[in-house]
Amino acid sequence: MTKKLVNLERETTKMTTVIPVGPYLSRGAGAPLVPLVLEENLPVTVDIEEFQYTYKCKACGHEWNEKHVEEKKEA
Repeated sequence: MTKKLVNLERETTKMTTVIPVGPYLSRGAGAPLVPLVLEENLPVTVDIEEFQYTYKCKACGHEWNEKHVEEKKEA
C-alpha cells in the first residue's frame, strides 16, 4: 500500500462552545432547573487532507486506488 497526498485545504470557522457557569435558575414552580451558560464563538482552523491510497493484491497482482479525507483541528 502507498499513500499520496493529493489535496490540502485549510479552513477557518467559528466554533460555539457552551460552558455551564452555574448557578441553576428555576422558571417557575415545578419547572426544571436550567443552568446558566456562556457561549463563545472561537475561531478554529481545520486542515482537510485528501489522500490517494494505492493497493495491490498479493495473490493476483490487481491494483486499485481509493481516496480518503482526513480532517484535523488546530488549537
